[in-house]
Amino acid sequence: MAKTGEELFKQMCAACHLDGGNTVNPKKTLHGKTLVTNNITKPEDIVKIMRNPGTGMNKFDEATLPEKDAMAIAEYVLNTFK
Repeated sequence: MAKTGEELFKQMCAACHLDGGNTVNPKKTLHGKTLVTNNITKPEDIVKIMRNPGTGMNKFDEATLPEKDAMAIAEYVLNTFK
């Protein structure tokens, strides 16, 4: 059974991004204004970062997180942490 973006986020991302925050780099939260400031405005932008993250973030390659699941997480982030 496919998991929702919320379920996947809680499983894969919430440890560092609880409530859209960022425990590694508090200046780079998942909240709308911060995302826009960093030119992250669509799901593909988030997936790109998941695939090639900066220092401190785990890399989520296709084997770890299939494209469909990565997009579900990205859409959840954009819709939830406005």
